[in-house]
Amino acid sequence: DASQLPNNLGCLQSLFLLDEEGKADNESLIAEVISRSKHLRVLGLSECSLEQLPNNISYLKQLRFLSLAYSGNIKRLPNSICNLQSLQKLDLTRCRGMEELPKDIRYLISLRELRVTTKQTRLQENGISCLTCLR
Repeated sequence: DASQLPNNLGCLQSLFLLDEEGKADNESLIAEVISRSKHLRVLGLSECSLEQLPNNISYLKQLRFLSLAYSGNIKRLPNSICNLQSLQKLDLTRCRGMEELPKDIRYLISLRELRVTTKQTRLQENGISCLTCLR
């Protein structure tokens, strides 16, 4: 419930969202946290049962690490994630439902590490190959 969130979320730099079962599952709550936490550098949403991330993920301009590892229901990432030009690590390990990566992934210009499990059989020619910082 977003009404129970503390007012000072804007000061946070790292956040791992979990419920009582150790999972982050409420899309509207996550969207509210994102809208209040513009200074986040680390966001952990591992093992969530979300099918998609909120579009406002692009508000986190300082985000450097995003983990959705083991989030089997995630089918795709919003293309707005490609506006995160400070993102250095994106962990999509064991996201078995992932159908495709965003078409504008090439705009993640700071991305150094990408861990991904996807059903996508062919990657866009102007996508991952344009990520020159990948190691």
